[in-house]
Amino acid sequence: MIRVAYEVSFAVPRPGLRPVMTGVGRVIEELLRCLRVNPELDLQVAGGFGGDWNPLITSLSVQKWASRVLTPPIRALKGYRTRSKFGAGAAETLYRFEERANRATESSPFALRKCRTLAIAVTRRVTQPAFEWGAGRNEIDVFHSTFQSPPDWLSPAVPRVITIHDVIPLRYRDEYDPITLGTLESVLASLDPKRDFATAVSQYTKNDFCDLSGFPPERVVVAPLSAADHFRPVTVENAIGEVRERYGLADKPFLLSVSNPQPRKNIPLLIRSFYRVLRKLPSWGGNLVLVGNVKAGFGLNAIRDEIAKEPELSHRVIWAGGVSDEHLCYLYSSCQAFLFPSTLEGFGLPALEAMKCGAPVICSNTSSLPEVAGDAAIMIDPKDEVALANALFEVVSNPARQRELAAQSLRRAASFSWKASADKVAEAYELAVNAGRLQSAR
Repeated sequence: MIRVAYEVSFAVPRPGLRPVMTGVGRVIEELLRCLRVNPELDLQVAGGFGGDWNPLITSLSVQKWASRVLTPPIRALKGYRTRSKFGAGAAETLYRFEERANRATESSPFALRKCRTLAIAVTRRVTQPAFEWGAGRNEIDVFHSTFQSPPDWLSPAVPRVITIHDVIPLRYRDEYDPITLGTLESVLASLDPKRDFATAVSQYTKNDFCDLSGFPPERVVVAPLSAADHFRPVTVENAIGEVRERYGLADKPFLLSVSNPQPRKNIPLLIRSFYRVLRKLPSWGGNLVLVGNVKAGFGLNAIRDEIAKEPELSHRVIWAGGVSDEHLCYLYSSCQAFLFPSTLEGFGLPALEAMKCGAPVICSNTSSLPEVAGDAAIMIDPKDEVALANALFEVVSNPARQRELAAQSLRRAASFSWKASADKVAEAYELAVNAGRLQSAR
């Protein structure tokens, strides 16, 4: 049995803050759900990453999450030991201090927030000698860093597995903030090709990662993602009707795109292709629905400019903004086609979610998307506006083609599962542990 420390801090809220689910957070939780029932693994969660300015709070947050939020609870690796009773009390005091400070942050004046941050930093500095950090081979066989670089307190003797979701920020630096870039750069800087193994969410991401970092491909295991179980076809007419009303869709047909407004998502080209269909098929009364967080990207102005070019688009392109998973299921299930002309993806989870809900899919033939869609989607060159317009026309003008693609989507989506992904991750653990034992024996 392999003793695994599975790092989850990116999925765990800081003290006093409400949980915010992200795509990476969902991957962490779905894999944890499957890994914890693997009889070959002795799994515990951990909180810790490289460069963490407050590792105690990170560790405590994960410990409390593991015992109070997870069902059933799971053990948590602390990563530290208290040197005295004072240390144990100081840990809880620091946690409560940050909890109260975080709860008050949004409503407090800037100067007061800065004072609280300074007070926490000073308190942490004063209490630091009360703790001894470290985790070694006597406690765990392998440490899995699921998003950020491994923690500084991990013993050099412990093998590591690092998950690579994508390296797109390093290819499109202008589209990402310094924090995102810094996180990925720290992960790549921490890699040790003689000690570490990695998992990648697609073969494309593996190739891109190895090309960019020089990491040996034989030490990277591809573990494709899956879509959450709640993504499935929805046929409840009342529920679909309520969602249509909320987003101003009435009873008109619509095409769906789910992407944050980043340039690589190719939304302006999608809008131009959509307008070509409107001109070619004036009798079709459908709309284009754009789902995505308008604050999570740098391509918003280009999209607005494209819509402004044609007066008709102002009422035929509908901004839905951020949408809950429940509503997203309804939209996937009732759209005439899901459109994903992205120029670059690490995996392309929205396409798989749409397929799992039975939506006909039109997507790019580049990066990881052929791995996701297989032969179940209409694939186009993301630079070819006319090809995308022709694919849209093919679907909206032919109900039989829609039904054919919908059936293909469901069959393709059934070939992905979180258990299969977790099994590949477990394979990486075994490789890392065996390699570590061989190296120790030399």
